[in-house]
Amino acid sequence: MNEKYVLIHDENRCIGCHACTAACNAANELADHQSRASIDVKGPYLIDGELHYRYLRASCEQCDRPACIRACPYGAISQTVAGVVSFNHDRCKGCLMCVAACPLGGCFYNNQVKASDNCDFCMKSRVAEGLQPACVTVCPADALIFGNANDPSSEVHKHLSTVLTYNRSIGYDNKPKLYRVPSQVASERRFV
Repeated sequence: MNEKYVLIHDENRCIGCHACTAACNAANELADHQSRASIDVKGPYLIDGELHYRYLRASCEQCDRPACIRACPYGAISQTVAGVVSFNHDRCKGCLMCVAACPLGGCFYNNQVKASDNCDFCMKSRVAEGLQPACVTVCPADALIFGNANDPSSEVHKHLSTVLTYNRSIGYDNKPKLYRVPSQVASERRFV
């Protein structure tokens, strides 16, 4: 069975605590001002007299058809058989073509390694050792689910089969593997 690793972010469970960002930074030895993954907080929205916020994950979306790979003139970005996009820092020349090409803002320039970088679902640092990505392990609200979508016994497969999700392909044929459970706030929002 081919592996297809995906991540689900449940916008209703997320509480915007940024524990995922802190864990990602620690696991990947990033400076505080940089991040492979973060949470964008939208709002407040007034719904039935109460203030609500919407929490959106911002990271590489691990596209099946990544624009960053096609844009890189140095061959510094590759995709595994399981579909995970990762950057080779030694080959990267810092031209930022990948950053410009990504329609979802998933690439960034990592000042510490002096090369472009992305969220690779912790494939090299944690998943290869049989662990979950750092962000998934620390989420206090269980808003993140990671696994092989092609494995019928996996929690990710079951979730994708039973829960309404969306991804941000935004008119491109990039087919992201970051799925989102849509926020109830999004359908009822009124600006304050």
